[in-house]
Amino acid sequence: MYITEDVLLPLDAQRYFGYHLRVVPMDRILVVEDESDISDLVTYNLEKHGYETDVARSGEEALGLIRSRPYRLIVLDLVLPGLTGMDLCRILKNDPAAASIPIIMLTARSTEADKVDGLEAGADDYITKPFSVKEFIARVKAVLKRAERPHERPTVLKAGCIEMDVDRHIVNAWDRTIELRH
Repeated sequence: MYITEDVLLPLDAQRYFGYHLRVVPMDRILVVEDESDISDLVTYNLEKHGYETDVARSGEEALGLIRSRPYRLIVLDLVLPGLTGMDLCRILKNDPAAASIPIIMLTARSTEADKVDGLEAGADDYITKPFSVKEFIARVKAVLKRAERPHERPTVLKAGCIEMDVDRHIVNAWDRTIELRH
């Protein structure tokens, strides 16, 4: 599903890894939802359409994941334990490192005021529960398409179980995250 291209490395690095590094555009989506039935439904359908997913059950857990991994999109419930989805959205949109990540709010809060508040807080789309899975996937694709930058270059290098985000200076290997500093 992912488009890859070879990265030219010195021959000794190629021999060390045993194969070429692949540049893989990240299509990882973070689902922030405390109800497991909903998060299971959402992640199943996203993965069925070729996206990688992570799930956070609270706003605090989501912040930790967002600071350790690159995401192309966040699907965000508003009613969460601790930090609310609305507060998390505002925090992310005021954080230069995360402000460009699109957010789709997926929530049971369905009044006009709730929708307006969500969009004004920085959400790129707002979907109310119950929802159509087909419509949800179509909206995900539309938001991701709008978020694409022309001639955007992939910024994640992968070699086996090692991922390096060259823009964020983060390496993920064997379920550990390492922040690179100079």
